Amino acid sequence: MISDHLAILELTYCLIAAVTLVPLFNKLGLGSVLGYLFAGILLGPWGFQFVTQNDSVIALSDIGIIFLFFVIGLEISPQRLIALRDKIFIHGASQVFITTALLTLGLYLYKFSIHQSLLIGFALAISSTAYALNFLKDSNDIAHNYGQISMGILLFQDIIVIPMLLVIPLMSPTFSGSVVLSWSGILQSLGLFALVSFVGVKLLKKFIGYIYKTQSSEIFMASCLLIVLATATVMKQIGFSTGLGAFMAGVFLANSEVKLEIKKTILPFKSMLMGLFFIKIGMGLNFAIVFEFLGKMLLFTSFLISVKFAILYWIAKSHQEERIKCIKVGVLLSEAGEFSFIILAAAFHNKILMETTYEFLLTTVTMSMFVAPILFRVVKHFEKEKTLAVSGNVVSIDSLKTEKPIVADLKPSAIIDQAA
Repeated sequence: MISDHLAILELTYCLIAAVTLVPLFNKLGLGSVLGYLFAGILLGPWGFQFVTQNDSVIALSDIGIIFLFFVIGLEISPQRLIALRDKIFIHGASQVFITTALLTLGLYLYKFSIHQSLLIGFALAISSTAYALNFLKDSNDIAHNYGQISMGILLFQDIIVIPMLLVIPLMSPTFSGSVVLSWSGILQSLGLFALVSFVGVKLLKKFIGYIYKTQSSEIFMASCLLIVLATATVMKQIGFSTGLGAFMAGVFLANSEVKLEIKKTILPFKSMLMGLFFIKIGMGLNFAIVFEFLGKMLLFTSFLISVKFAILYWIAKSHQEERIKCIKVGVLLSEAGEFSFIILAAAFHNKILMETTYEFLLTTVTMSMFVAPILFRVVKHFEKEKTLAVSGNVVSIDSLKTEKPIVADLKPSAIIDQAA
């Protein structure tokens, strides 16, 4: 009873910190992820120590990752892939593979093993989908060409994370050749995977459509949760990851007539439980390591942002984007992201990364996510000043506050620039 009461109390502390800090961080333009991370820091051993036995937080946050993969699967509809095919499979693939290759080379030369270098390079090549999408929506830029380039890159990153997470256990030093499945075992697993996929495609859409027609919101919610967790569990039982199972369930329902209703039902659970995941990461940050390696962390964060910015700028420039738009793409996606935490955590749990390296990288990811929003706001400020420069004359902000209207001789090119 005491442990149950403690678990409820600690979850209550997590929720109080979340509802207090996340809106504040969103208002400051820093994003909800940093709000959750800061909440974890305050609650954990380096803060007020309100949460000491966080088993319940860990369990719920793991379910949050499952829901995250399901939502990603829902977004992978054939129509969307076709509409953004160039931006996904050319620009997205270029960004991930070039960034991963450069970071891997640099880390390998710095005496990391090839497996460590590859995993760290890939983890840091990923950007924050939540942060980038929020900025694109807030600035009404999501429909612009540079916004679509950013969307394509983010979508490819979300897709490529799935196979990488499947490969991580194979890179573990504890992985032994003796545990490799026989050919018959591999064929059996693949056969079961194909069977589950076939059943999922044929039955899931009909099942959820039938439940939706009952007009019972609570049964529909229970059915959505059942589909996600049951598919994840079945995939786990036949030798695949729960994340892959949830992702496949989302793909099966991507063309469902009730896709939007499914997404509305699942998103609150996903957002809340992923929030607990980031709180858990925040509680795990070791500030003794932060203080010891702060200078190196700042240097490595600057290096990471610079490398990603240069590659993203080049990709946008190859699409004939104007300079300011290329800069916006580069800054918007120059940070590491929420999947970076997931990949690094998987690498740490599989004993690929040592604890000191893991803590160092967690702090680097957090720093990059803190710096990128500030840089993007600076770029937006300069872009705003540029749009106020008409026909070579800069219109001051103070003059806009006067009651007299300002009439400027707009050239056609200036109008096009402002509309873009």
